[in-house]
Amino acid sequence: MALARKLAVILHRMLADGTVFNVAARTTTAAA
Repeated sequence: MALARKLAVILHRMLADGTVFNVAARTTTAAA
């Protein structure tokens, strides 16, 4: 559940900011 939630947040931020790979990389690194 938590993982799906984070993915949803990442996707939302990607759409909102437009910096897809940048946000995804930062969030993934922070989560890991």
